[in-house]
Amino acid sequence: MNEYLSKLTDQFSGSIEVLPAFRNECSWKINPDKFIGLVTSLRNHAEFPFEVLFDVTAVDKTPVNGTIEVVYHLFSHKINGFIRLKVAVSSETPILPTISHIWNSANWLEREVYDLFGVKFSDHPDLRRLMMPDEYEGFPLLKAHPLCPQGDCNDF
Repeated sequence: MNEYLSKLTDQFSGSIEVLPAFRNECSWKINPDKFIGLVTSLRNHAEFPFEVLFDVTAVDKTPVNGTIEVVYHLFSHKINGFIRLKVAVSSETPILPTISHIWNSANWLEREVYDLFGVKFSDHPDLRRLMMPDEYEGFPLLKAHPLCPQGDCNDF
């Protein structure tokens, strides 16, 4: 982890849990209650602003701990560094506030996570399916989703 990311880690130590580094990349686990405040601080940081949100995805950890982990990847041009943020939400009520008002790129990325994992982003300007048909039932990347929801697997 570079010196700038170390400084940021120290600055936000009360709001984050530092996860083990992978390939020298910084990863933080964030409580959903502190999520909006932290990402706003990172976006508008005076010394090390993270101007780019380049990916949002999720991991279904329901069998392990009953959560869906939403993963955000941020980049700062100034420090030439990445931060991976992980926010776990209950798989029973998977809801997070949208960050599309902080980074415009979150709009479609959050729609994709909603479409495939069922995570709802409150106050999202246009939360609807992105890839699956509107009438599709369920969320195909959840582990509990049936492999052949229409029962047509024998056609392959």
